[in-house]
Amino acid sequence: MNRKTTEILTAMFLVAILWACGSTTPQSTQEEVPEAIEKTDTAVVATQEPLMEQMQEEILLKSGKVKASKYIDLYFSSQGHIAGIYARNGERVDKGTKLADLETFSLNTDLKQADIDIRQAYLELQDIVIGQGYDPEKPEAVPENIMKLAGVKSGYESAVLKKERIVHQIAAATITAPFSGIVANLTAKPNQLVSSGEPLCRIIQDRDMEIEFHVLGSELHLVGKGQKVAVEPAASSVQPVNGEIMEINPIVDEKGLVRIKALVKGYSGLMEGMNVTVRIHQR
Repeated sequence: MNRKTTEILTAMFLVAILWACGSTTPQSTQEEVPEAIEKTDTAVVATQEPLMEQMQEEILLKSGKVKASKYIDLYFSSQGHIAGIYARNGERVDKGTKLADLETFSLNTDLKQADIDIRQAYLELQDIVIGQGYDPEKPEAVPENIMKLAGVKSGYESAVLKKERIVHQIAAATITAPFSGIVANLTAKPNQLVSSGEPLCRIIQDRDMEIEFHVLGSELHLVGKGQKVAVEPAASSVQPVNGEIMEINPIVDEKGLVRIKALVKGYSGLMEGMNVTVRIHQR
């Protein structure tokens, strides 16, 4: 074999080796691609679950104010001088407890006079009935129209109505608690002159308290009726309590806020007007 032939064979052998190496490289790359994809999918799945748990634990913090779910301002129905005050602010009272009363000397005198007027008017009524030819001792035998006429002409009906009005005024001169609760806003003193339009005090039922707060319209989808909330009073002496959203006002105000009410049941130590922080766990 001459030199030229040897060089040709050597060149062909090198070309064959290079072709063989080049043909195996794509196969190796194709085998490694699925492994890379599989590793990427595993990483995504591993990070999704902690992210969902973190989202579920997120909460909204809102400032709110405590309001009594039930209260009433009490008034005297007529002007008069206070005879006595029998309760104090902050005192818990039961339904029917006497809170205050007015002097009733004049009313009691009027009541006695009303009784006298009724007796005198009844005598007049009897005379009218007799004049019509009937026996006043047998009212069932007297025609209804005759009896009504006699009652009006004698003044008997007017006297009876006057007495009923005085009896009502005497009863209204005493104020009692319409339901059990806490006495508030009591400033009146004995012997003080009060008018019918002046509130004596307020009775607050503090068993169940409402918490009013606002959320942005864009946050409305995060809250719903029946959702649990935690209420943290600004006063450190009152322990945090749990409540439940009971009302969502379906109006967004000019500030872009929606009014929400939550209810805290039972005696919680919360007071009317107290500032609180409301923690709302997202649904």
